[in-house]
Amino acid sequence: MIPLTLRPKFFPVNDELAATMVIALREHDMGEAIKFAGACLSGVWVEDRDISNRSTLLEIAKEQNIDGDSLLTRFEEMRSIRKLDSENAIQRSVFGAPTYVTDKEVFWGQDRLELLEYKLRG
Repeated sequence: MIPLTLRPKFFPVNDELAATMVIALREHDMGEAIKFAGACLSGVWVEDRDISNRSTLLEIAKEQNIDGDSLLTRFEEMRSIRKLDSENAIQRSVFGAPTYVTDKEVFWGQDRLELLEYKLRG
């Protein structure tokens, strides 16, 4: 059974700080960015943690052996990148997660993975 809190204490949550940390990480190590993003999601959906809280995010980063303070020093820069990422997604008709775009064709949702695979195989 997958652990999941159906009504998390801190949801909906402002994810801006967490998202900017993930973006800063992805610039150097996509694997670490994915790992940290997963830890934040577990924080919300399993552990009832408030990822809008700076101290909570620093704890999660420390648990992942990540220097959270250095990521947060780049907040404004990463916030601008997030805005550009969002604008690019809108231009590509991305409207939810997960969304995959290949050859300007949009595949939305896990149930479309077979169609995406078919498209990629040609």
